[in-house]
Amino acid sequence: MTLNVVSVGLGTMGPGVAVDYLAKGHRVTLAGRDESKLVAARQRAEAALNFLAAENFLPAENHRVALENLATARMDQPGLFEKAAIVVESIPENMALKQQFFKELEEVCPPETLFLSNTSSLVITEIFRGLRYPGRAMGTHYWNPPYLMPLVELTPGELADPERVEEVYQLLASLGKTPIRVGKELPGLIWNRLQFALFRECLHLLEQGVATVEELDQVIQKGLARRSSFMGLFKVADLGGGDVWHGIASYTFPELSNMTQPPAVWNEMIERGEFGLKTGQGFYKWDQATAQALLKARDHFLSGKLKEDAGT
Repeated sequence: MTLNVVSVGLGTMGPGVAVDYLAKGHRVTLAGRDESKLVAARQRAEAALNFLAAENFLPAENHRVALENLATARMDQPGLFEKAAIVVESIPENMALKQQFFKELEEVCPPETLFLSNTSSLVITEIFRGLRYPGRAMGTHYWNPPYLMPLVELTPGELADPERVEEVYQLLASLGKTPIRVGKELPGLIWNRLQFALFRECLHLLEQGVATVEELDQVIQKGLARRSSFMGLFKVADLGGGDVWHGIASYTFPELSNMTQPPAVWNEMIERGEFGLKTGQGFYKWDQATAQALLKARDHFLSGKLKEDAGT
């Protein structure tokens, strides 16, 4: 069944999430308030669809249909939301902004329309608490780029109807995603908590002079991430021996960073305006050509992983 989907938010994630639905034959309207951003968002979605076609994820006919099914509209366009089966929200991470958006949305959408938020940090229950029909609302947190990253964190919160949650779980699976149910609401959900726990330790090791930025990235890229892309840590622990890992943990855990605030080395970088790509200097020195080459290589790497997953 072809669904009408409205993807709200014209940054990185809105067009990327739209591509997931388009690739499976659904009709998607990118919605926003700024005409120039709408044009740019459509171009990004089209470029992603073209990439999927070039990588043989989209047969020629499916590619053609996906491009035809892509539309753009201003948020105030009459009738935009009334016929939507799904509204996916990827607007800025601001609780009041999201709450107001969904309250206004509820005034024009029928009770069965699914409300899905891409938030990664805000409490889902609080976003939807003021709605008359909160049972159809939940979080679906994607990772960038959404059309190449299979994992989606599905967060029902306290108010979602279990039947609608199962409906969204099956929907995500039909899009080729790997949905993970987040059973308890926590800041950062699952992936960000793991990511920032590791990043905190990397910052600690950097500040202590144990290794350089480049060396720490190599340990992750050539070591931990390479093996972890095949099997998770709990399997590694079982294969290594739970008793052995327990022993290592007993003397390693007390030595791990327990920082509750970013360290001085990072604070000093921020004070100097070293924000990364956007300023040309962060942990690395950046220029646009280098960044674009890296992103292109990343996308080809991730598409290769998807092909491995599919056994092609």
